[in-house]
Amino acid sequence: MMKTLLLRAGAALALIAALTACTPKGTPPDPRTLLTAGQISMSPQPLLLSKIDGLGGGTMIVAGQRDGVVTWRTADFLNFSYRDGLLTATRGLSSDLMSADVSGTHTALTGGPMQDYPRFASYLGADDETELRAFRCVMRNAGSDTVTSFGTLFPTTLMQETCYSPGLQIDNRYWLAPGGGIRRSFQWVSPDIGYLETEQLSKNIIE
Repeated sequence: MMKTLLLRAGAALALIAALTACTPKGTPPDPRTLLTAGQISMSPQPLLLSKIDGLGGGTMIVAGQRDGVVTWRTADFLNFSYRDGLLTATRGLSSDLMSADVSGTHTALTGGPMQDYPRFASYLGADDETELRAFRCVMRNAGSDTVTSFGTLFPTTLMQETCYSPGLQIDNRYWLAPGGGIRRSFQWVSPDIGYLETEQLSKNIIE
């Protein structure tokens, strides 16, 4: 069983590495120009599409799950951790999100209060010192929206979150699937990195 899992993980990482190799050096890759629906369907594991402005993007596979947190990994070993589809940590970036308390966001997305709820984030700042930010947030239902993913249409509800901290405003977006889960998201990492855009490529959402 373990050998089978390792083979599947290796095959998926080989696909990611092959796609990355197709991009000219120094050019941030656009994962949508590298992938096809056929490649996605052939992947032995679920894939998560990712992109950071200025840094490029690619696909990720699940590296592990623990205590409700799912960690996705790229071919070059960047790690992104999610709880219920909400970004809680990154590893391998120049200014990582070290941790985030997103319980208020989760409550707002699942029918709870959508006004003036807290959000906390710690990230690497200058001289690799960890900085802590406390936010107050509001969530808004922006209505129905369709996510088009490699020829497949997914109906979603777009939720827009705005969070405020002294001298800083962040704007996150979440595309919620009808049966639950986040199909696509645009989530803040840190002041230096900006936003991480992700999209679940499998029909069944992994959380």
